[in-house]
Amino acid sequence: MCMHTRKQLSAEQVLQIVLAKKNECAKKYNITSTVTLYSNLSDDGVEQIREAAILAVKYRSQIPAFGFVNCKDALNVSADMLEIVRLLEDNNVVITCEAAFANANSIPVALNSFGASRLSGCFAVHKEPHIAEYLATHVIPIEIGYTKTSDSHTKDIDFVHSLVRFAVETGLNVAWCSFDLVLNKYNRSELLAQLVQNCRFTSAELVALLLKSAKICYADHKTRRLLFKRAMAQI
Repeated sequence: MCMHTRKQLSAEQVLQIVLAKKNECAKKYNITSTVTLYSNLSDDGVEQIREAAILAVKYRSQIPAFGFVNCKDALNVSADMLEIVRLLEDNNVVITCEAAFANANSIPVALNSFGASRLSGCFAVHKEPHIAEYLATHVIPIEIGYTKTSDSHTKDIDFVHSLVRFAVETGLNVAWCSFDLVLNKYNRSELLAQLVQNCRFTSAELVALLLKSAKICYADHKTRRLLFKRAMAQI
């Protein structure tokens, strides 16, 4: 955003810089990563979101997914947004969407109107068991992480951890994420220790949770298999 606003770069120029740096790190440090392009429904206008979607299509070979954030548990979608979703779907861009921060009924909207095949947030999914059952039955990935955002939505209880326990017992397809130290006040070891302690995880459950993240990441099938193989070799 600083590059965009302070250096007067276009959105595409900023994206090119990010992709170039990602490719540079991949070669230099042997790091496998993907880039997801997100639009903020609270701050971005329709034309900005459309521009981002067009970029996602143009750079489809390097951007496997497009995300909608700050959806505010949307229960309806505008005609303009449906047109953007159709553009992404017609060009086989995977869509992810925030949902159910407070209202689990926003999950069907995220899936059916925003076209999401992957969700994040979902702090209220336990409030509607039939929706949780739908997610489990259709093996829809849910990203859960312990961050400032999740903390702000769960001040009354250590809820993220109980949500992870609920998700595992319900059979939800959970991808534990947000190990980025910028996003939370704990290091990786502390986060894993909290998961084990607060969710009463066995070693096998913890390993299964972490391995699943490699299995259902945004990378192509060949890369996912390679990541999973590498992860298994380190256990």
